[in-house]
Amino acid sequence: RRQRQMCIRDSWKVMYQNYIKFSKEAEKYCQKEYDALLKGKEAETLGVLVRGTDIKLFKGHALQPSLEQVEEKIRKILKKDHRFKYLYLATEEKKSEDYLKEKFPGMVITNKRTYYDTLDYQKGLSYVDLDGIKTKYDRGMEYLSSMNLLSKCGGLTAGQCGGSFAAFYMNLSLIHISEPTRPRLI
Repeated sequence: RRQRQMCIRDSWKVMYQNYIKFSKEAEKYCQKEYDALLKGKEAETLGVLVRGTDIKLFKGHALQPSLEQVEEKIRKILKKDHRFKYLYLATEEKKSEDYLKEKFPGMVITNKRTYYDTLDYQKGLSYVDLDGIKTKYDRGMEYLSSMNLLSKCGGLTAGQCGGSFAAFYMNLSLIHISEPTRPRLI
């Protein structure tokens, strides 16, 4: 089974490499954030993806780890692998950022983004109305940049979600150092 999963994952990586190309605008946006946040410290940065909001509401999504479980996993990784001096956090919840910044002072790197945990996301994040502040395109660009940044980190801990898969597809050599979560059985 593990060999089959690796084969499927590798197939997706090859498809990403050969058929997915960023637009010039997306490339510029992602490069600007990369230069400002990670350039020169990629190997020393552990990518951390914390999903919340709408992924908790819909059947069929994998259960995501709690913030306490994420903290515990990060501590285990940091104890075992001393090269990580920074944590790049990709999340759509401000409470996740606040929690991890409190637990790991001076280590957490975040990009400028929209947080959704204070908004009405009951139908899903793509339906959130930001009153003309940000378009769906702008929010998509933020998300793409976050996944791009995760893919450039020296390692990644994340639950199973589209973002963690995207980070792997973008970087063939990314080391995944987290146990996968189990699919939700509802």
